[in-house]
Amino acid sequence: MPAHALLRLCVVADDDAWQAVSDACGTLFYCTRRDVEEPGPVVREDGAWFEDVAAAVGGADATLVSWDIQNAPLVAALARHLRGTPAPLIALCTSVETECVAALSVGADLVHPLPPAPTLLKAQVIAHRRGRALQGVAEAGADRLPVARVGRRPADANGRNGRRVEAGPLVVDLQSYTARAGSEPLELTPLQLQILALLVENAGSVLSRDDFLNRIWGFDFETGTNVVDVHMHYIRRALRDRGCDGMVKTIRGVGYRLDTEPSGVAA
Repeated sequence: MPAHALLRLCVVADDDAWQAVSDACGTLFYCTRRDVEEPGPVVREDGAWFEDVAAAVGGADATLVSWDIQNAPLVAALARHLRGTPAPLIALCTSVETECVAALSVGADLVHPLPPAPTLLKAQVIAHRRGRALQGVAEAGADRLPVARVGRRPADANGRNGRRVEAGPLVVDLQSYTARAGSEPLELTPLQLQILALLVENAGSVLSRDDFLNRIWGFDFETGTNVVDVHMHYIRRALRDRGCDGMVKTIRGVGYRLDTEPSGVAA
């Protein structure tokens, strides 16, 4: 890209967030907008609205999405669409740390304050693209390096990768990273599959949020983060869609428990 060219942003946002981006970034970026679809939680990746957004994203140097918990499915869908491309997916967040953690957890590459700081935003986009370019160079030369090759992905902090766990109608296989409820597949991200596997292998027992943070992420987040709750929301929705409503119970003040029988009523 020529040094003098304006970077292109695709901004998926409501009126207020779009106005903030447009006012702040007009001199450093060429900005185009796509409205957030209503209702926010519903994202049909085969629908006309998402196809329009995906086309706009494909021609941008970066995609900005105004973060809200209702937009989490959109961020996840765009992350899947942009996987393997150099253009970062950036969530526009308030200064609340828990919002930033949640946005990164569902698929954002970067988080940025709202209203945006245009010089910092430009530096983030360029740094991300530079990192992806260096990664591509490393991958291209990997076959020439004397590295050991193994036949399976590395195990996580507790060695769960490669294991198959079952409880009631649920089966989670961390070798193939698949899960099913009875004969029906569950549509979950790899991280959500690990969370569900932990629930399944501890069915009937209560796991605290710290248990998930320590055993899935491998280290402690600041107290108060809602990243576990965000992922649990999508796990429950996937289970409900397969007739397993109410299997994940919230134990107030403690954490979560998986029951082996659907209750028909979400906890």
